[in-house]
Amino acid sequence: MNLRTRLLLRLLPVIVILGAALYAYSKEVLKNDAYQINAEHARQEMNGVGQMIGYELDNLAGIAREWAARDSTLSFVRNENGDFIGGNLGAVTLHDINVNLFLLLRPDGSVIHAAHYENRRAPAGSPLLLAEGMQDLRRQAFMTQLLGRLAHADSDGARYATAGGESQGSARKSPATSGGGDLFFNAGAPAAGYIGASGLVNFNNHIMLIAAAPVLQAGDGGAALLLMGRYLDPGVLSKITKVSNLTVSIAPLAEGLEHGLSPLDRIAVNPLNPKTLAAYLRLDNVEGRPIGALRATGERWKVGGLRSRYYLLGSQLVAFLTLIGVVFWLLNHLMLRRLTVYDHVIDQIRKTDDMRNLRVPLEGRDELDRLGATVNEMLDTLANSHQRLYHDAYHDVLTGLPNRRLFIDRLDKIIQDSQHRLLRLGVVLIDLDGFKQINDTHGHDHGDELLRAVARRLEHCVRQTDTVARFGGDEFVVLLYKVDEDQAVEWITRKIISTLGQPYNIQDKTVTVSASAGVALYPYNGGTAEKLIKTADVLMYHAKSAGKNTYSLADGIPRLATEGSDPAK
Repeated sequence: MNLRTRLLLRLLPVIVILGAALYAYSKEVLKNDAYQINAEHARQEMNGVGQMIGYELDNLAGIAREWAARDSTLSFVRNENGDFIGGNLGAVTLHDINVNLFLLLRPDGSVIHAAHYENRRAPAGSPLLLAEGMQDLRRQAFMTQLLGRLAHADSDGARYATAGGESQGSARKSPATSGGGDLFFNAGAPAAGYIGASGLVNFNNHIMLIAAAPVLQAGDGGAALLLMGRYLDPGVLSKITKVSNLTVSIAPLAEGLEHGLSPLDRIAVNPLNPKTLAAYLRLDNVEGRPIGALRATGERWKVGGLRSRYYLLGSQLVAFLTLIGVVFWLLNHLMLRRLTVYDHVIDQIRKTDDMRNLRVPLEGRDELDRLGATVNEMLDTLANSHQRLYHDAYHDVLTGLPNRRLFIDRLDKIIQDSQHRLLRLGVVLIDLDGFKQINDTHGHDHGDELLRAVARRLEHCVRQTDTVARFGGDEFVVLLYKVDEDQAVEWITRKIISTLGQPYNIQDKTVTVSASAGVALYPYNGGTAEKLIKTADVLMYHAKSAGKNTYSLADGIPRLATEGSDPAK
């Protein structure tokens, strides 16, 4: 069975089991409709937005009550002292309390002081805009109710706030709900005798949070009504966005009604498209009439259903990581581990150039093992080829003796060793006499056979520690290793010349040649391989010039092979 089939058969059941488990788990977690979960979550978030607007109204009402209870405010209402405006209604003060409208009215509705601050730093807008906005306020029924109660207030029924504490009566707040019912403060059914209200109004075609509080003193009748307004502007919406994590904006009332807002349902949730969900919150004024809407949009998964989303993503992540882990383990067990071993062995061969001893380990009979066996066969072939190339590069093809290159390399290494051990060496350069006539007379095949016979006789003339090499043509060289005395070199040289001068039987023909030699000694005749070979070459030509069958030492005097002691002794 091949590796691909084995891997597929092992992975297939794992994938099927994990897929079935993931499907069952996802189906169980997401058995409820995702859209309903999202819609409910969005409805809850928008209900929280409504509560935050209620908190803003509560804050504004508290500021209005606190300012209404100030003695300076009461004094201004009675005397209309201009110092009050300069000292209390400056740009910094209005910015700090976040107020856009500051209004003081008498019980008959006449204006004591009115100021409109668009950016809460300086009065802005034309008197006409302020007048139109005040007319919108006067036309609303809650203003008539407030001014009417203010006009009929008396010392027994009035409740007032002092600068040092909370008012005994307060505006009535209806609880916020996600369905029908009052969502914000209103003026209906106030606490006994208390004059005040807070809620939303339409001011100059903009939605404004407004709070009213009476300026009263015990024993007095109605004095004045203080109204403070704050636009539902991007600053307020930004604060709501930060708290609710929803992108909230003001939408036209028509858009909200189009997406499901109704008198019975203040919150509506609808999909804008397959990816986006929109939630709307209806905004009612103090009298309960709709004046606008708030809109929050977002991706369906982000608006709601987060828990289900996290369950699904978590299960998919766990399943994916498990699958990857199993696949990795199988790949590592079947392939990666073995490929790593193959790579390590090949890298070691590359670094050490040892193709003869290092081989890829085999474990089975699949494709990787066949690949490993093929690699081993290639390594065997390369090792044999390398060995042959190495031998051919360093040996003479005709005789099999080391060639000039190998001889010089070996001589250099021996010289380096001899320098430390104070050894003496001998280099004998040999040239055959009359070899050309044999080639010319009998042919080159006879000459080649004669060279091979000379090589064999030279190897028999020297020790195993010595080296015989062929430099080319009919020129040979002998390296005598660890020579104890100079006379030993002469004896071996005479033996070589004498042995080579004996007749040869070449292809049933008797052939005779002689030899001439030059001998150089280390360290006397040179300290390098090049110097020794050159010296031996010069001495060899001295010997040939003096006649054949001779040799020459460093003194340059040619000697016959028969002179001196018998080399055989």
